[in-house]
Amino acid sequence: MKLIKIKVLCIGMLFFGASVSGLAQTDTNDLWDSQMYLSNRFAWTKKNWRYSGEFQVRLNNNTKSLDQYFIEGVATFMPSKHWEIVPDLRFTVHPDKYEIRPGIGTIFKQYWGKEAHKNQLAHQFKYQMDLEDGGIFKHGFRYILFHNVVLNDKFLISSAAGGFYRWSDKFTGVQFGRAMSGLAFSFDKKHIVSISYFVGAENQGEYWSYIGGPIIQLVIRFDDNFKYVPAKYISF
Repeated sequence: MKLIKIKVLCIGMLFFGASVSGLAQTDTNDLWDSQMYLSNRFAWTKKNWRYSGEFQVRLNNNTKSLDQYFIEGVATFMPSKHWEIVPDLRFTVHPDKYEIRPGIGTIFKQYWGKEAHKNQLAHQFKYQMDLEDGGIFKHGFRYILFHNVVLNDKFLISSAAGGFYRWSDKFTGVQFGRAMSGLAFSFDKKHIVSISYFVGAENQGEYWSYIGGPIIQLVIRFDDNFKYVPAKYISF
């Protein structure tokens, strides 16, 4: 029954994205943009610590233009089964600027199901600073809820939804909300490919615009010698 509910949620998210796309494209302002995120992440775990590095490219303008690419490093400390402390650092290059983004967050994990860790909820709370070239400073707070269902040794269903609140000189308020759903496939213990689809609403100040598109990620794990099961989540 729970698996059926998850499938219904996934279908609902995709239907919502298609509906928003159709409505937005009928507007003369062209408020919908199809995007694509391509990611490669490397990860390794030693007892209470998990380290990862990610390179991600984001395309916009109906996937015809480069929106940004970034390199991010994360060091996660897992003091218990349910909590993670997650400092990270991201360097982002846009076509007209670059940005350094240090962040600090926590993740609270919940598990249930007849089999251990078959279902996982991961609550991500994160504060970040955005330091642009030219001395521009912005900061914000995000909350995202991830739900993962382990189907078997090969397949994992993931879904997520959340939002971001921004503080800056030009804008203060809810900047965006996003939701995603997808499937991950493990070739072996070291190589995982996930394909997801996300939709989002972005506050442009005077109006809201909408985005959506696929997220394709390859994860390479060098070692999984962990004391506690790490949270499964994606940057989107």
